[in-house]
Amino acid sequence: MVTVNHSQPHISPLWRLSNDGILVLEGEQIVDANPVARALLSTPLSDIQAHVQGEQVFISVHNTPVTTGRLVSLGDGRAGALLSPSPKQRWALVNRGAGLGALLGGIIHELNNPLTFILTNVQMAADLLAEPELDAETIQDIEESIEDIRNGADRLRNLSVWLRALVRSERSTELASAQLDEAFTLGLRLMGTSLRARAQVFPQIDSVPAVPINEGALLQVCVNILLNAAAAMDIRTAQDNRLWVRVWSADGKVFGEVADNGPGIDPAIRDRIFEPFFSTTGGPGLGLTMVQNFIVERFGGMLSVADRVGGGTRVAFSLPITATRAAAPAPASAPQRRLLLVDDDDAVRRGLRRELRRHDLKEARSVAEAIALLAQDDRFDLILCDLLMPRQPGVILYDWLRDHRPTLASRLILMTGGELVPGAEDLLTRLPTEQRAIKPVTSRDVDQRIARLEIPRTKG
Repeated sequence: MVTVNHSQPHISPLWRLSNDGILVLEGEQIVDANPVARALLSTPLSDIQAHVQGEQVFISVHNTPVTTGRLVSLGDGRAGALLSPSPKQRWALVNRGAGLGALLGGIIHELNNPLTFILTNVQMAADLLAEPELDAETIQDIEESIEDIRNGADRLRNLSVWLRALVRSERSTELASAQLDEAFTLGLRLMGTSLRARAQVFPQIDSVPAVPINEGALLQVCVNILLNAAAAMDIRTAQDNRLWVRVWSADGKVFGEVADNGPGIDPAIRDRIFEPFFSTTGGPGLGLTMVQNFIVERFGGMLSVADRVGGGTRVAFSLPITATRAAAPAPASAPQRRLLLVDDDDAVRRGLRRELRRHDLKEARSVAEAIALLAQDDRFDLILCDLLMPRQPGVILYDWLRDHRPTLASRLILMTGGELVPGAEDLLTRLPTEQRAIKPVTSRDVDQRIARLEIPRTKG
Protein backbone atom coordinates (compact mmCIF):
# COMPACT_ATOMS: atom_id res chain seq x y z
CA MET A 1 0.00 0.00 0.00
CA VAL A 2 1.39 3.42 -0.93
CA THR A 3 1.55 5.78 2.03
CA VAL A 4 2.43 9.45 2.24
CA ASN A 5 4.20 11.33 4.99
CA HIS A 6 4.56 14.93 6.11
CA SER A 7 7.76 15.42 4.12
CA GLN A 8 5.91 14.99 0.85
CA PRO A 9 4.29 18.04 -0.77
CA HIS A 10 0.60 18.52 -0.01
CA ILE A 11 -1.80 19.28 -2.85
CA SER A 12 -4.77 21.59 -2.32
CA PRO A 13 -8.28 20.08 -2.14
CA LEU A 14 -8.81 21.94 -5.43
CA TRP A 15 -6.48 19.44 -7.13
CA ARG A 16 -9.06 18.83 -9.87
CA LEU A 17 -8.51 22.42 -11.05
CA SER A 18 -4.71 22.16 -11.10
CA ASN A 19 -2.76 23.04 -14.24
CA ASP A 20 -0.65 19.94 -13.55
CA GLY A 21 -1.83 16.39 -14.09
CA ILE A 22 -2.80 14.58 -10.87
CA LEU A 23 -3.59 10.87 -10.51
CA VAL A 24 -5.24 9.50 -7.35
CA LEU A 25 -3.62 6.27 -6.11
CA GLU A 26 -4.91 3.41 -4.02
CA GLY A 27 -1.86 1.24 -3.64
CA GLU A 28 -0.53 1.17 -7.18
CA GLN A 29 -4.00 1.35 -8.70
CA ILE A 30 -5.15 4.61 -10.29
CA VAL A 31 -8.72 5.37 -9.16
CA ASP A 32 -9.22 8.96 -10.33
CA ALA A 33 -7.54 11.73 -12.30
CA ASN A 34 -8.01 15.42 -12.94
CA PRO A 35 -8.77 16.71 -16.47
CA VAL A 36 -5.14 17.58 -17.25
CA ALA A 37 -3.95 14.05 -16.38
CA ARG A 38 -6.73 12.49 -18.45
CA ALA A 39 -5.82 14.70 -21.40
CA LEU A 40 -2.10 13.98 -21.05
CA LEU A 41 -2.53 10.20 -20.97
CA SER A 42 -5.48 10.07 -23.37
CA THR A 43 -6.50 6.58 -22.28
CA PRO A 44 -8.99 5.04 -19.79
CA LEU A 45 -7.75 4.84 -16.21
CA SER A 46 -8.27 1.07 -16.23
CA ASP A 47 -5.49 0.78 -18.86
CA ILE A 48 -2.93 2.77 -16.82
CA GLN A 49 -0.51 1.28 -14.31
CA ALA A 50 1.47 3.09 -11.60
CA HIS A 51 4.66 1.80 -9.95
CA VAL A 52 5.96 3.72 -6.95
CA GLN A 53 9.68 3.81 -6.16
CA GLY A 54 10.50 6.18 -3.33
CA GLU A 55 9.35 9.64 -4.34
CA GLN A 56 8.87 8.74 -7.99
CA VAL A 57 5.80 7.23 -9.68
CA PHE A 58 6.40 5.46 -12.98
CA ILE A 59 3.33 5.53 -15.24
CA SER A 60 2.70 2.88 -17.91
CA VAL A 61 -0.10 2.20 -20.39
CA HIS A 62 -0.58 -1.51 -21.03
CA ASN A 63 2.81 -2.04 -19.34
CA THR A 64 4.54 0.35 -21.75
CA PRO A 65 6.28 3.21 -19.82
CA VAL A 66 4.98 6.62 -20.90
CA THR A 67 5.94 9.14 -18.19
CA THR A 68 6.97 9.63 -14.56
CA GLY A 69 5.41 11.62 -11.74
CA ARG A 70 6.16 12.74 -8.20
CA LEU A 71 4.47 11.20 -5.15
CA VAL A 72 2.30 13.78 -3.34
CA SER A 73 -0.24 13.90 -0.52
CA LEU A 74 -3.84 14.68 -1.43
CA GLY A 75 -5.07 14.83 2.18
CA ASP A 76 -7.11 12.28 4.15
CA GLY A 77 -4.17 9.89 3.87
CA ARG A 78 -4.54 9.59 0.10
CA ALA A 79 -1.57 9.54 -2.22
CA GLY A 80 -1.34 11.03 -5.67
CA ALA A 81 1.04 11.20 -8.61
CA LEU A 82 1.87 14.71 -9.81
CA LEU A 83 2.52 14.88 -13.56
CA SER A 84 4.07 18.17 -14.66
CA PRO A 85 3.61 18.59 -18.42
CA SER A 86 6.63 19.78 -20.37
CA PRO A 87 6.23 23.00 -22.38
CA LYS A 88 5.66 20.87 -25.51
CA GLN A 89 3.02 18.79 -23.75
CA ARG A 90 1.25 21.91 -22.45
CA TRP A 91 1.24 23.30 -25.98
CA ALA A 92 -0.10 19.97 -27.24
CA LEU A 93 -3.04 20.21 -24.84
CA VAL A 94 -3.79 23.70 -26.10
CA ASN A 95 -3.46 22.48 -29.68
CA ARG A 96 -5.84 19.62 -28.96
CA GLY A 97 -8.37 22.25 -27.93
CA ALA A 98 -7.74 24.02 -31.23
CA GLY A 99 -8.45 20.71 -33.00
CA LEU A 100 -11.73 20.42 -31.14
CA GLY A 101 -12.43 24.00 -32.18
CA ALA A 102 -12.02 22.97 -35.82
CA LEU A 103 -14.44 20.11 -35.24
CA LEU A 104 -16.85 22.51 -33.56
CA GLY A 105 -17.30 24.35 -36.86
CA GLY A 106 -18.35 21.11 -38.52
CA ILE A 107 -20.67 20.27 -35.64
CA ILE A 108 -22.36 23.67 -35.89
CA HIS A 109 -22.78 23.11 -39.64
CA GLU A 110 -24.32 19.67 -39.03
CA LEU A 111 -26.72 21.22 -36.51
CA ASN A 112 -27.66 24.25 -38.57
CA ASN A 113 -28.53 22.40 -41.79
CA PRO A 114 -31.32 20.23 -40.36
CA LEU A 115 -32.43 23.05 -38.07
CA THR A 116 -32.84 25.29 -41.11
CA PHE A 117 -35.17 22.99 -43.01
CA ILE A 118 -37.01 21.95 -39.83
CA LEU A 119 -37.86 25.56 -39.05
CA THR A 120 -38.73 26.47 -42.63
CA ASN A 121 -40.97 23.42 -43.02
CA VAL A 122 -42.67 24.06 -39.68
CA GLN A 123 -43.45 27.59 -40.78
CA MET A 124 -44.73 26.43 -44.17
CA ALA A 125 -46.93 23.73 -42.60
CA ALA A 126 -48.35 26.29 -40.17
CA ASP A 127 -49.11 28.71 -43.03
CA LEU A 128 -50.82 25.98 -45.09
CA LEU A 129 -52.91 24.82 -42.13
CA ALA A 130 -54.12 28.41 -41.69
CA GLU A 131 -55.71 28.39 -45.13
CA PRO A 132 -59.54 28.29 -45.07
CA GLU A 133 -59.72 25.19 -47.27
CA LEU A 134 -57.27 22.32 -47.67
CA ASP A 135 -57.29 20.82 -51.14
CA ALA A 136 -55.41 17.61 -52.07
CA GLU A 137 -52.33 19.50 -53.24
CA THR A 138 -52.10 21.47 -49.99
CA ILE A 139 -52.46 18.30 -47.90
CA GLN A 140 -49.65 16.70 -49.91
CA ASP A 141 -47.43 19.76 -49.29
CA ILE A 142 -48.11 19.47 -45.55
CA GLU A 143 -47.31 15.76 -45.55
CA GLU A 144 -44.02 16.41 -47.37
CA SER A 145 -43.14 19.16 -44.88
CA ILE A 146 -43.79 16.79 -41.97
CA GLU A 147 -41.58 14.14 -43.57
CA ASP A 148 -38.76 16.68 -44.00
CA ILE A 149 -39.16 17.69 -40.36
CA ARG A 150 -38.96 14.06 -39.28
CA ASN A 151 -35.82 13.48 -41.37
CA GLY A 152 -34.18 16.58 -39.91
CA ALA A 153 -35.01 15.49 -36.38
CA ASP A 154 -33.53 12.04 -37.09
CA ARG A 155 -30.30 13.66 -38.29
CA LEU A 156 -30.09 15.74 -35.11
CA ARG A 157 -30.81 12.70 -32.98
CA ASN A 158 -28.09 10.63 -34.67
CA LEU A 159 -25.59 13.46 -34.32
CA SER A 160 -26.47 13.75 -30.62
CA VAL A 161 -25.86 10.02 -30.09
CA TRP A 162 -22.43 10.15 -31.75
CA LEU A 163 -21.35 13.32 -29.94
CA ARG A 164 -22.48 11.98 -26.57
CA ALA A 165 -20.48 8.82 -27.19
CA LEU A 166 -17.50 10.97 -28.26
CA VAL A 167 -17.57 12.84 -24.93
CA ARG A 168 -17.77 9.59 -22.95
CA SER A 169 -15.37 7.49 -25.04
CA GLU A 170 -12.20 7.92 -22.97
CA ARG A 171 -13.85 7.00 -19.66
CA SER A 172 -16.31 4.42 -20.93
CA THR A 173 -15.43 0.78 -20.27
CA GLU A 174 -18.67 -0.53 -21.71
CA LEU A 175 -18.37 -2.76 -24.76
CA ALA A 176 -20.77 -1.45 -27.36
CA SER A 177 -21.00 -1.68 -31.13
CA ALA A 178 -20.79 0.91 -33.88
CA GLN A 179 -20.71 1.25 -37.66
CA LEU A 180 -17.40 2.21 -39.25
CA ASP A 181 -19.14 3.49 -42.39
CA GLU A 182 -21.26 5.86 -40.28
CA ALA A 183 -18.22 7.00 -38.25
CA PHE A 184 -16.13 7.87 -41.31
CA THR A 185 -19.11 9.52 -43.06
CA LEU A 186 -19.77 11.72 -40.01
CA GLY A 187 -16.04 12.41 -39.56
CA LEU A 188 -15.78 13.59 -43.17
CA ARG A 189 -18.84 15.82 -42.71
CA LEU A 190 -17.56 17.32 -39.46
CA MET A 191 -14.16 18.02 -41.01
CA GLY A 192 -15.50 18.95 -44.43
CA THR A 193 -14.33 22.58 -44.53
CA SER A 194 -10.93 21.81 -42.98
CA LEU A 195 -10.27 18.90 -45.35
CA ARG A 196 -11.43 20.70 -48.50
CA ALA A 197 -9.01 23.53 -47.71
CA ARG A 198 -6.13 21.04 -47.84
CA ALA A 199 -6.99 18.31 -50.33
CA GLN A 200 -9.44 16.74 -52.74
CA VAL A 201 -11.20 13.91 -50.93
CA PHE A 202 -12.28 10.66 -52.62
CA PRO A 203 -14.42 8.49 -50.33
CA GLN A 204 -15.32 4.88 -51.17
CA ILE A 205 -17.40 3.79 -48.20
CA ASP A 206 -19.33 0.52 -48.29
CA SER A 207 -22.13 -0.34 -45.88
CA VAL A 208 -20.54 -2.71 -43.35
CA PRO A 209 -21.56 -4.73 -40.26
CA ALA A 210 -21.09 -3.36 -36.74
CA VAL A 211 -17.80 -3.67 -34.86
CA PRO A 212 -17.30 -4.06 -31.07
CA ILE A 213 -16.25 -0.53 -30.14
CA ASN A 214 -18.30 2.37 -28.78
CA GLU A 215 -19.35 5.10 -31.19
CA GLY A 216 -17.27 7.84 -29.61
CA ALA A 217 -14.05 5.84 -29.71
CA LEU A 218 -14.64 4.91 -33.34
CA LEU A 219 -15.38 8.52 -34.31
CA GLN A 220 -12.17 9.62 -32.54
CA VAL A 221 -10.20 7.01 -34.48
CA CYS A 222 -11.57 8.23 -37.81
CA VAL A 223 -11.10 11.92 -37.02
CA ASN A 224 -7.53 11.43 -35.75
CA ILE A 225 -6.47 9.52 -38.85
CA LEU A 226 -8.04 12.16 -41.08
CA LEU A 227 -6.39 14.99 -39.11
CA ASN A 228 -2.99 13.30 -39.37
CA ALA A 229 -3.34 12.89 -43.13
CA ALA A 230 -4.51 16.48 -43.59
CA ALA A 231 -1.66 17.89 -41.48
CA ALA A 232 0.91 16.00 -43.55
CA MET A 233 -0.27 17.74 -46.73
CA ASP A 234 -0.05 21.35 -45.59
CA ILE A 235 3.05 21.91 -47.73
CA ARG A 236 1.09 22.02 -51.03
CA THR A 237 -2.12 23.46 -52.41
CA ALA A 238 -5.46 21.64 -52.15
CA GLN A 239 -5.48 21.05 -55.94
CA ASP A 240 -2.29 19.01 -55.70
CA ASN A 241 -3.26 16.97 -52.65
CA ARG A 242 -5.35 13.79 -52.73
CA LEU A 243 -6.99 11.95 -49.84
CA TRP A 244 -8.60 8.53 -50.35
CA VAL A 245 -10.93 7.03 -47.71
CA ARG A 246 -12.09 3.42 -47.99
CA VAL A 247 -14.34 1.25 -45.80
CA TRP A 248 -15.17 -2.38 -46.61
CA SER A 249 -15.71 -5.77 -44.99
CA ALA A 250 -14.30 -9.25 -45.71
CA ASP A 251 -13.54 -12.50 -43.87
CA GLY A 252 -15.35 -11.55 -40.66
CA LYS A 253 -13.62 -8.17 -40.34
CA VAL A 254 -14.31 -4.54 -41.14
CA PHE A 255 -11.49 -2.54 -42.72
CA GLY A 256 -10.79 1.18 -42.82
CA GLU A 257 -8.09 2.89 -44.84
CA VAL A 258 -6.95 6.49 -45.32
CA ALA A 259 -4.26 7.16 -47.94
CA ASP A 260 -2.68 10.40 -49.11
CA ASN A 261 -0.19 11.55 -51.71
CA GLY A 262 1.78 13.63 -49.23
CA PRO A 263 5.52 13.45 -48.50
CA GLY A 264 5.31 10.11 -46.70
CA ILE A 265 7.12 9.07 -43.52
CA ASP A 266 10.88 9.40 -43.17
CA PRO A 267 12.25 5.87 -42.52
CA ALA A 268 14.51 7.34 -39.83
CA ILE A 269 11.55 8.20 -37.59
CA ARG A 270 9.07 5.47 -38.61
CA ASP A 271 9.63 3.55 -35.35
CA ARG A 272 8.65 6.63 -33.31
CA ILE A 273 5.30 7.54 -34.89
CA PHE A 274 3.32 5.84 -32.11
CA GLU A 275 5.19 7.61 -29.30
CA PRO A 276 3.02 10.06 -27.31
CA PHE A 277 3.79 13.71 -28.21
CA PHE A 278 6.09 12.78 -31.09
CA SER A 279 5.22 14.82 -34.17
CA THR A 280 6.79 15.86 -37.47
CA THR A 281 3.99 18.24 -38.45
CA GLY A 282 4.05 20.65 -35.51
CA GLY A 283 0.92 19.06 -34.11
CA PRO A 284 0.45 17.50 -30.67
CA GLY A 285 1.60 14.03 -31.71
CA LEU A 286 -1.31 12.24 -30.08
CA GLY A 287 -3.33 11.05 -33.07
CA LEU A 288 -1.71 7.71 -33.92
CA THR A 289 -1.04 6.99 -30.24
CA MET A 290 -4.75 7.22 -29.51
CA VAL A 291 -5.65 5.20 -32.61
CA GLN A 292 -3.26 2.42 -31.62
CA ASN A 293 -4.68 2.41 -28.09
CA PHE A 294 -8.30 2.15 -29.21
CA ILE A 295 -7.86 -0.16 -32.20
CA VAL A 296 -5.13 -2.54 -31.08
CA GLU A 297 -4.96 -2.46 -27.28
CA ARG A 298 -8.60 -2.06 -26.29
CA PHE A 299 -10.59 -3.68 -29.08
CA GLY A 300 -8.36 -6.40 -30.53
CA GLY A 301 -7.93 -4.92 -33.98
CA MET A 302 -4.95 -4.49 -36.29
CA LEU A 303 -3.28 -1.23 -37.32
CA SER A 304 -0.63 -0.64 -39.96
CA VAL A 305 1.14 2.42 -41.36
CA ALA A 306 2.95 2.01 -44.66
CA ASP A 307 4.16 3.89 -47.71
CA ARG A 308 1.53 4.32 -50.41
CA VAL A 309 2.41 3.06 -53.87
CA GLY A 310 2.96 6.20 -55.92
CA GLY A 311 4.00 8.30 -52.91
CA GLY A 312 2.43 9.29 -49.63
CA THR A 313 1.21 7.32 -46.62
CA ARG A 314 -1.39 4.63 -46.11
CA VAL A 315 -2.96 4.06 -42.68
CA ALA A 316 -5.12 0.93 -42.50
CA PHE A 317 -6.86 -0.85 -39.66
CA SER A 318 -9.31 -3.68 -39.10
CA LEU A 319 -11.74 -4.69 -36.37
CA PRO A 320 -13.63 -7.95 -35.85
CA ILE A 321 -17.30 -7.90 -36.78
CA THR A 322 -19.69 -7.91 -33.83
CA ALA A 323 -21.62 -11.15 -33.35
CA THR A 324 -25.07 -10.36 -34.69
CA ARG A 325 -28.07 -10.61 -32.41
CA ALA A 326 -31.52 -10.39 -33.89
CA ALA A 327 -33.36 -7.36 -32.55
CA ALA A 328 -36.72 -8.04 -31.03
CA PRO A 329 -39.18 -6.40 -33.44
CA ALA A 330 -42.12 -4.51 -32.09
CA PRO A 331 -45.36 -6.39 -32.62
CA ALA A 332 -47.23 -5.28 -35.74
CA SER A 333 -50.17 -4.22 -33.56
CA ALA A 334 -48.72 -3.89 -30.06
CA PRO A 335 -51.41 -3.95 -27.37
CA GLN A 336 -52.20 -0.96 -25.22
CA ARG A 337 -50.02 -0.76 -22.13
CA ARG A 338 -50.20 1.08 -18.83
CA LEU A 339 -47.26 3.49 -18.63
CA LEU A 340 -45.92 5.96 -16.09
CA LEU A 341 -43.99 8.97 -17.40
CA VAL A 342 -41.76 10.90 -14.96
CA ASP A 343 -40.24 14.13 -16.31
CA ASP A 344 -40.01 17.67 -14.98
CA ASP A 345 -40.09 19.28 -18.46
CA ASP A 346 -43.66 20.19 -19.45
CA ALA A 347 -42.83 20.30 -23.18
CA VAL A 348 -41.25 16.83 -23.06
CA ARG A 349 -44.28 15.41 -21.26
CA ARG A 350 -46.65 17.00 -23.79
CA GLY A 351 -44.68 15.57 -26.70
CA LEU A 352 -44.53 12.07 -25.22
CA ARG A 353 -48.22 12.27 -24.28
CA ARG A 354 -49.05 12.76 -27.96
CA GLU A 355 -46.50 10.16 -29.12
CA LEU A 356 -47.81 7.53 -26.69
CA ARG A 357 -51.48 8.47 -26.94
CA ARG A 358 -52.67 4.94 -27.71
CA HIS A 359 -51.36 3.76 -24.32
CA ASP A 360 -52.89 4.37 -20.89
CA LEU A 361 -50.39 7.00 -19.73
CA LYS A 362 -50.05 8.50 -16.24
CA GLU A 363 -47.67 11.38 -15.55
CA ALA A 364 -45.55 12.67 -12.67
CA ARG A 365 -43.49 15.86 -12.59
CA SER A 366 -40.89 14.61 -10.08
CA VAL A 367 -39.50 11.50 -8.42
CA ALA A 368 -41.34 12.37 -5.22
CA GLU A 369 -44.65 12.62 -7.08
CA ALA A 370 -43.94 9.32 -8.85
CA ILE A 371 -43.17 7.54 -5.57
CA ALA A 372 -46.38 8.87 -4.00
CA LEU A 373 -48.37 7.61 -7.00
CA LEU A 374 -46.66 4.20 -7.06
CA ALA A 375 -47.23 3.71 -3.33
CA GLN A 376 -50.98 3.86 -4.07
CA ASP A 377 -51.06 2.16 -7.48
CA ASP A 378 -48.18 0.11 -8.86
CA ARG A 379 -49.96 -1.56 -11.79
CA PHE A 380 -47.69 -0.35 -14.58
CA ASP A 381 -46.16 -2.22 -17.50
CA LEU A 382 -43.33 0.29 -17.96
CA ILE A 383 -41.98 3.39 -16.25
CA LEU A 384 -40.22 6.08 -18.32
CA CYS A 385 -38.17 8.35 -16.07
CA ASP A 386 -35.83 11.23 -16.86
CA LEU A 387 -32.36 10.65 -15.44
CA LEU A 388 -31.55 14.27 -14.61
CA MET A 389 -34.16 16.36 -12.79
CA PRO A 390 -33.55 19.42 -10.56
CA ARG A 391 -34.58 18.09 -7.14
CA GLN A 392 -34.09 14.33 -7.38
CA PRO A 393 -32.50 12.41 -10.26
CA GLY A 394 -34.07 9.29 -11.70
CA VAL A 395 -31.50 7.20 -9.82
CA ILE A 396 -33.51 7.87 -6.63
CA LEU A 397 -36.62 6.32 -8.18
CA TYR A 398 -34.62 3.25 -9.23
CA ASP A 399 -33.33 2.82 -5.66
CA TRP A 400 -36.87 3.15 -4.24
CA LEU A 401 -38.27 0.62 -6.72
CA ARG A 402 -35.47 -1.84 -5.98
CA ASP A 403 -36.25 -1.65 -2.24
CA HIS A 404 -40.06 -1.45 -2.36
CA ARG A 405 -41.25 -2.66 -5.78
CA PRO A 406 -38.47 -4.94 -7.14
CA THR A 407 -40.61 -6.20 -10.04
CA LEU A 408 -41.02 -2.64 -11.30
CA ALA A 409 -37.28 -1.93 -10.94
CA SER A 410 -36.73 -4.17 -13.98
CA ARG A 411 -39.41 -2.23 -15.87
CA LEU A 412 -37.84 1.19 -15.40
CA ILE A 413 -36.38 2.96 -18.46
CA LEU A 414 -34.02 5.81 -17.55
CA MET A 415 -34.03 8.49 -20.25
CA THR A 416 -31.18 10.93 -20.70
CA GLY A 417 -30.34 13.75 -23.05
CA GLY A 418 -26.65 13.10 -22.40
CA GLU A 419 -26.02 14.73 -19.01
CA LEU A 420 -24.77 12.61 -16.14
CA VAL A 421 -24.96 13.10 -12.36
CA PRO A 422 -22.60 11.62 -9.73
CA GLY A 423 -23.23 7.89 -9.42
CA ALA A 424 -25.55 7.82 -12.41
CA GLU A 425 -22.97 6.69 -14.98
CA ASP A 426 -22.15 3.60 -12.91
CA LEU A 427 -25.86 2.83 -12.62
CA LEU A 428 -26.42 3.20 -16.37
CA THR A 429 -23.54 0.81 -17.03
CA ARG A 430 -25.05 -1.80 -14.69
CA LEU A 431 -28.52 -1.57 -16.21
CA PRO A 432 -29.32 -3.70 -19.26
CA THR A 433 -29.31 -1.81 -22.56
CA GLU A 434 -33.10 -2.14 -22.76
CA GLN A 435 -33.42 -0.09 -19.55
CA ARG A 436 -31.49 2.90 -20.92
CA ALA A 437 -32.71 5.35 -23.53
CA ILE A 438 -31.37 8.44 -25.23
CA LYS A 439 -33.99 11.11 -25.80
CA PRO A 440 -36.10 11.51 -27.83
CA VAL A 441 -38.04 8.31 -27.08
CA THR A 442 -40.65 7.17 -29.61
CA SER A 443 -43.65 4.86 -29.43
CA ARG A 444 -41.71 2.28 -31.44
CA ASP A 445 -38.87 2.44 -28.87
CA VAL A 446 -41.37 1.69 -26.10
CA ASP A 447 -42.91 -1.25 -27.97
CA GLN A 448 -39.48 -2.74 -28.77
CA ARG A 449 -38.28 -2.47 -25.18
CA ILE A 450 -41.44 -4.08 -23.82
CA ALA A 451 -40.91 -6.94 -26.28
CA ARG A 452 -37.21 -7.33 -25.38
CA LEU A 453 -37.89 -7.23 -21.65
CA GLU A 454 -40.74 -9.74 -22.17
CA ILE A 455 -43.03 -7.74 -19.92
CA PRO A 456 -46.44 -9.39 -19.37
CA ARG A 457 -49.45 -7.14 -19.72
CA THR A 458 -50.64 -5.65 -16.42
CA LYS A 459 -54.13 -6.66 -15.35
CA GLY A 460 -56.72 -4.27 -14.05
